[in-house]
Amino acid sequence: MSESLAAEFAAFCAAHPTRRAIVGGHRWEYIDAGAGGPPLILLPGGFGVPATSFRYIPALAEGRRVVAVGYPPELDIMDGLCDGLAALMDALGLGPAWLLGGSASGFVAQAFVRRHPGRVFGMILAQSGAPRPARAHLSRACAGLLNALPMALTFGLLRLSIAADLRGGTEARQFWRGHFAEVLAQQSRAALVGRFRLAADFDANDQLVAHHRHGAGRVVIIESAGDGLIGPGERAALRARYPAAKVYTLAGGHNDSVERPEAQIALIRAILRPLR
Repeated sequence: MSESLAAEFAAFCAAHPTRRAIVGGHRWEYIDAGAGGPPLILLPGGFGVPATSFRYIPALAEGRRVVAVGYPPELDIMDGLCDGLAALMDALGLGPAWLLGGSASGFVAQAFVRRHPGRVFGMILAQSGAPRPARAHLSRACAGLLNALPMALTFGLLRLSIAADLRGGTEARQFWRGHFAEVLAQQSRAALVGRFRLAADFDANDQLVAHHRHGAGRVVIIESAGDGLIGPGERAALRARYPAAKVYTLAGGHNDSVERPEAQIALIRAILRPLR
């Protein structure tokens, strides 16, 4: 790139300010870009800040409306979050949309398409997985721990986790370590706990996404061959859940969607182009 990621991010934020809307008594944050349809709803990864998708939004908003959202922290049950997202779509005048859910937000996409099938034109699941009931216990334990620990200790542990996951001296890793540290500092206890409760709800309630039949021809799965977080077994379980889905496998690992997103962005653009 001719400019640093920090400069690119600053320019993006200046051109695409985060907006806020009170819908159903909950405050949603979102970035709204582009025009055309069917629109694309970009569900957040990481800590759920819309601007984290700054490499994706402009590229995907060429000829298409893209709305990147952040989750209200108090919506920590999948049904409530999905209903709130449907209400936000109504408030923004969005008809049936593509959903793009990466990593844990792929869980939200799957729950949403089960609960509101008529609102979904198509679904892209990137570096995501299927429900794992055994994992719900771990997510609940993490939520309970985060609810009990002093916030300073919680932030310290999460900062160490970020640093370990993004260790190294490349310009990209330095930027993302700083970015996620900043985003983390803005998180409330409720927001952090809510993320783990959502994951537990998804894993514990397999019926949220079981027997999905809507738009089977418009389900796309993007995998990373070296994904250490979503392993081969979980990737296979996701493919089995959506047997009619088109599956693409990219080189690299889980973090490539953030650190080196060019290949994934190009693939998503190609997926969306013929089905507009």
